[in-house]
Amino acid sequence: MADAVMSAVALLVMRIDGQPARFDLPAVDKAMTDVAFPILRDLSRHLTDDHRSALTAYLRGFGKPMFTHYRCADGRIVFLNALDHVHHSRASLEALGLLNQLIAEGMTLGTPYQESGDNNLANAATLAPHWVARLQTLMTARFLTRPADEWCRVLREAGVPIAKVQTTKEWLADSVARDSGCVAQVGGDSGNWQAGRFITIRGASVESPALTPMAPPVNRLGWRPRPAPRVSGDKRPCQAGRSRACACSICPT
Repeated sequence: MADAVMSAVALLVMRIDGQPARFDLPAVDKAMTDVAFPILRDLSRHLTDDHRSALTAYLRGFGKPMFTHYRCADGRIVFLNALDHVHHSRASLEALGLLNQLIAEGMTLGTPYQESGDNNLANAATLAPHWVARLQTLMTARFLTRPADEWCRVLREAGVPIAKVQTTKEWLADSVARDSGCVAQVGGDSGNWQAGRFITIRGASVESPALTPMAPPVNRLGWRPRPAPRVSGDKRPCQAGRSRACACSICPT
């Protein structure tokens, strides 16, 4: 799934001079990115508040209330992933205290595999726009009644995937991320925290190598910063020490 998502995103943003047209896939998305979006950006500065409200209301009808972010009472944002699932849809709405109200208003709770009807809470693809808007309105208002950490606790206890949106600094300091190995400290107790590994191979003859510090930043062309110039009298190996191009008398050959 991750590979598919990354491939789809790459197709939308990559620019290669002289690339054959057959690689411009999907064609509609490329046309929107290259032609329609720049025009819309130029026009956006001339839109009135009424125009913006109309566009927002129209786009909201295509939203997925069970797979999106919500702002909470403390101003922090959570991301909910309860889309098209037999358990998650029911559990999330029960935890939010909205399930009975929505059913009383005419919605149903079947399975994600039922294609008929436009009011099935478990199948976002078939929900009618007015039901999508109603569901999103109620959920938006309910999330604003509690802080993000409290909603994460309540929904996780109900078995619903949800996470608070964090900055990189917050994520690296998160106790759960550290305990799970999603982030790891490199360089001893005084070393830096960085992204860890999700899978480690351990065995009698095969074991994952130790984590190494993060590589220097790479710019959009793929070039890394040039190593710092050698200072006369410096006895430390240069950064090109393992390259055949290095001819200094300190680096190993």
